Amino acid sequence: MYFESMYHGVHQPVKVNTARSGRAHEWFLRATIIAATLAVLTSADVAGGEPDNPSDAKRADAAASPHFTNYSEAHRVARLSGKPMLVILNPDKQSAKNSISLDYLRRTRQRRELLQDYVILIVDTKTPHGQICHGLFGSHPLPRVAVIDKYQGYLTYESSERMYGQLLTDVLQAHRSGELPTMQVATQSEVEVESEPTSQQQTPQQEPQTAQAPCRRY
Repeated sequence: MYFESMYHGVHQPVKVNTARSGRAHEWFLRATIIAATLAVLTSADVAGGEPDNPSDAKRADAAASPHFTNYSEAHRVARLSGKPMLVILNPDKQSAKNSISLDYLRRTRQRRELLQDYVILIVDTKTPHGQICHGLFGSHPLPRVAVIDKYQGYLTYESSERMYGQLLTDVLQAHRSGELPTMQVATQSEVEVESEPTSQQQTPQQEPQTAQAPCRRY
């Protein structure tokens, strides 16, 4: 195949290798298709599409619920983020069957979603730091689960009960707001009416008051 080429103002025929030209064209088409495919995949990721791999979904959920093994670091992040802190105090690693691992916490999709509202602290109580933490939380039997309110001032939940799946899910659901629970307190007039049912005197009914439940300051 010949083409005309301009060289010093003179048109000259130039021979082109058609075999090489065909291979170059094929390579160009393949490169274009690959580039277009990568562009589509990249735009899908940027748009926030669901990861196809379940492990990718778990990693995404993990990034949204930070976890720590140091109490001071977890406390700082919880204060800054305004989230409650989920505290797991585990026995030594030799008692792994009794421990509550991070993988166990994140085993179900529902728990992974709930954990996004928490800062997670998992402590090995056999380390020097862990022993201090265990004492700070009362030196109760292990493993111990506790929840600290979002202001990091009170324990709103604590238990050494065996945390089977549904119980753990219920605890996370109940305390995800990080607020201190409230309870109804009877007014003095209601107490008097109950203690004197035969009294003819009618006392004006008052609205029941609310007060903070007796959460333990740690």
